[in-house]
Amino acid sequence: MNYLLIPLSLLVGMIADNLALPLDVAQFRPDFTLLILIYWVLMMPRLAGIGTAWVVGLLQDTLSGGWLGLHAFTKSLLAYFTLRLHLQIQIFPPWQQMAIILFYSYLEHVFVWLVRSAWVPTSLQMSDFIQPLTTALFWPLVFLALSAVKRRAKLD
Repeated sequence: MNYLLIPLSLLVGMIADNLALPLDVAQFRPDFTLLILIYWVLMMPRLAGIGTAWVVGLLQDTLSGGWLGLHAFTKSLLAYFTLRLHLQIQIFPPWQQMAIILFYSYLEHVFVWLVRSAWVPTSLQMSDFIQPLTTALFWPLVFLALSAVKRRAKLD
Protein backbone atom coordinates (compact mmCIF):
# COMPACT_ATOMS: atom_id res chain seq x y z
CA MET A 1 0.00 0.00 0.00
CA ASN A 2 2.90 2.35 0.69
CA TYR A 3 3.97 2.36 -2.94
CA LEU A 4 0.53 3.74 -3.90
CA LEU A 5 0.85 6.76 -1.62
CA ILE A 6 2.57 9.02 -4.15
CA PRO A 7 0.23 8.31 -7.10
CA LEU A 8 -2.87 8.51 -4.89
CA SER A 9 -1.83 11.84 -3.39
CA LEU A 10 -1.11 13.21 -6.87
CA LEU A 11 -4.52 11.97 -8.01
CA VAL A 12 -6.15 13.76 -5.06
CA GLY A 13 -4.28 16.93 -6.08
CA MET A 14 -5.53 16.66 -9.67
CA ILE A 15 -9.09 16.12 -8.45
CA ALA A 16 -8.80 19.17 -6.17
CA ASP A 17 -7.49 21.23 -9.10
CA ASN A 18 -10.42 20.23 -11.31
CA LEU A 19 -13.29 20.67 -8.86
CA ALA A 20 -16.01 22.92 -10.20
CA LEU A 21 -15.97 26.19 -8.26
CA PRO A 22 -17.58 29.57 -8.84
CA LEU A 23 -15.37 31.85 -10.93
CA ASP A 24 -14.88 34.25 -8.03
CA VAL A 25 -13.41 31.45 -5.91
CA ALA A 26 -11.66 29.49 -8.68
CA GLN A 27 -9.12 32.24 -9.33
CA PHE A 28 -7.87 31.79 -5.74
CA ARG A 29 -7.50 28.00 -6.01
CA PRO A 30 -3.91 26.93 -5.44
CA ASP A 31 -2.24 24.49 -7.79
CA PHE A 32 -2.44 21.44 -5.51
CA THR A 33 -0.94 19.17 -8.13
CA LEU A 34 2.17 21.31 -8.34
CA LEU A 35 2.48 21.49 -4.55
CA ILE A 36 2.13 17.74 -4.10
CA LEU A 37 4.48 17.00 -6.99
CA ILE A 38 7.16 19.32 -5.63
CA TYR A 39 6.79 17.79 -2.17
CA TRP A 40 7.36 14.25 -3.42
CA VAL A 41 10.24 15.24 -5.70
CA LEU A 42 11.79 17.12 -2.79
CA MET A 43 11.34 14.42 -0.16
CA MET A 44 11.48 11.21 -2.21
CA PRO A 45 13.63 12.00 -5.27
CA ARG A 46 14.23 8.30 -5.97
CA LEU A 47 10.49 7.58 -6.23
CA ALA A 48 9.21 10.79 -7.82
CA GLY A 49 11.15 12.62 -10.48
CA ILE A 50 11.01 14.02 -13.97
CA GLY A 51 9.13 11.01 -15.36
CA THR A 52 6.50 11.30 -12.65
CA ALA A 53 6.15 15.00 -13.39
CA TRP A 54 5.76 14.32 -17.09
CA VAL A 55 2.99 11.75 -16.51
CA VAL A 56 1.23 14.09 -14.05
CA GLY A 57 1.47 16.97 -16.53
CA LEU A 58 0.12 14.79 -19.33
CA LEU A 59 -2.81 13.74 -17.14
CA GLN A 60 -3.40 17.38 -16.22
CA ASP A 61 -3.43 18.34 -19.91
CA THR A 62 -5.91 15.54 -20.60
CA LEU A 63 -8.18 16.48 -17.70
CA SER A 64 -8.18 20.18 -18.47
CA GLY A 65 -8.60 19.74 -22.21
CA GLY A 66 -5.52 21.89 -22.81
CA TRP A 67 -2.72 21.46 -25.26
CA LEU A 68 -1.31 17.99 -24.87
CA GLY A 69 2.22 18.18 -23.53
CA LEU A 70 2.24 21.79 -22.37
CA HIS A 71 1.81 21.08 -18.66
CA ALA A 72 3.84 17.89 -19.06
CA PHE A 73 6.80 19.97 -20.18
CA THR A 74 6.43 22.64 -17.50
CA LYS A 75 5.96 20.10 -14.69
CA SER A 76 9.01 18.16 -15.93
CA LEU A 77 11.07 21.34 -16.03
CA LEU A 78 10.05 22.27 -12.49
CA ALA A 79 10.77 18.72 -11.30
CA TYR A 80 14.23 18.99 -12.87
CA PHE A 81 14.92 22.26 -11.04
CA THR A 82 13.67 20.73 -7.80
CA LEU A 83 15.83 17.62 -8.25
CA ARG A 84 18.91 19.72 -8.93
CA LEU A 85 18.36 21.79 -5.78
CA HIS A 86 16.52 19.34 -3.50
CA LEU A 87 19.26 19.13 -0.86
CA GLN A 88 19.44 22.91 -0.56
CA ILE A 89 15.67 23.43 -0.61
CA GLN A 90 15.15 20.83 2.13
CA ILE A 91 17.20 22.84 4.62
CA PHE A 92 15.60 26.18 3.80
CA PRO A 93 13.15 27.63 6.31
CA PRO A 94 9.46 27.54 5.27
CA TRP A 95 9.37 31.16 4.10
CA GLN A 96 12.24 30.54 1.67
CA GLN A 97 10.57 27.37 0.43
CA MET A 98 7.42 29.43 -0.12
CA ALA A 99 9.45 31.90 -2.20
CA ILE A 100 10.74 29.05 -4.35
CA ILE A 101 7.21 27.69 -4.79
CA LEU A 102 6.06 31.20 -5.76
CA PHE A 103 8.84 31.42 -8.35
CA TYR A 104 8.03 27.95 -9.72
CA SER A 105 4.33 28.74 -9.95
CA TYR A 106 4.92 32.08 -11.71
CA LEU A 107 7.39 30.38 -14.04
CA GLU A 108 4.77 27.78 -14.98
CA HIS A 109 2.06 30.41 -15.55
CA VAL A 110 4.35 32.62 -17.66
CA PHE A 111 5.56 29.72 -19.79
CA VAL A 112 2.02 28.45 -20.42
CA TRP A 113 0.88 31.98 -21.25
CA LEU A 114 3.80 32.55 -23.65
CA VAL A 115 3.16 29.32 -25.54
CA ARG A 116 -0.58 29.90 -25.76
CA SER A 117 -0.22 33.55 -26.79
CA ALA A 118 2.20 32.57 -29.56
CA TRP A 119 -0.73 30.91 -31.37
CA VAL A 120 -3.74 32.74 -30.01
CA PRO A 121 -3.24 36.28 -28.70
CA THR A 122 -4.31 36.25 -25.06
CA SER A 123 -3.92 38.69 -22.23
CA LEU A 124 -2.86 37.86 -18.73
CA GLN A 125 -5.76 37.32 -16.36
CA MET A 126 -5.95 38.30 -12.71
CA SER A 127 -5.83 34.60 -11.79
CA ASP A 128 -2.37 34.40 -13.41
CA PHE A 129 -1.15 36.68 -10.63
CA ILE A 130 -3.33 35.49 -7.74
CA GLN A 131 -3.07 31.72 -8.14
CA PRO A 132 0.74 31.56 -7.69
CA LEU A 133 0.39 33.60 -4.50
CA THR A 134 -2.21 31.27 -3.03
CA THR A 135 -0.15 28.28 -4.16
CA ALA A 136 2.85 29.58 -2.22
CA LEU A 137 0.69 30.36 0.81
CA PHE A 138 -0.64 26.79 0.87
CA TRP A 139 2.86 25.25 0.77
CA PRO A 140 3.32 24.97 4.57
CA LEU A 141 -0.09 23.27 4.95
CA VAL A 142 0.56 20.79 2.16
CA PHE A 143 4.08 20.17 3.45
CA LEU A 144 2.87 19.42 6.98
CA ALA A 145 -0.05 17.27 5.80
CA LEU A 146 2.04 15.16 3.43
CA SER A 147 4.84 14.85 6.00
CA ALA A 148 2.33 13.44 8.48
CA VAL A 149 0.99 11.01 5.87
CA LYS A 150 4.52 9.97 4.90
CA ARG A 151 5.48 9.41 8.53
CA ARG A 152 2.34 7.40 9.21
CA ALA A 153 2.93 5.25 6.12
CA LYS A 154 6.58 4.76 7.17
CA LEU A 155 7.71 5.78 3.70
CA ASP A 156 11.39 6.64 4.07
